[in-house]
Amino acid sequence: MGEKASTSYTIRLKLATNFYNLQYVYVIENLLRNEQERLEDSTRKMLK
Repeated sequence: MGEKASTSYTIRLKLATNFYNLQYVYVIENLLRNEQERLEDSTRKMLK
């Protein structure tokens, strides 16, 4: 766990896919793009 005043966490995941051997990735559509951009913008404003 981080400090109480921190707004971020360090998370370790054990993935089922070995991404080290992955060669190609195709992004078809980001269905949550608007929400992602809104969250990124609000985070930038908080950090200023």
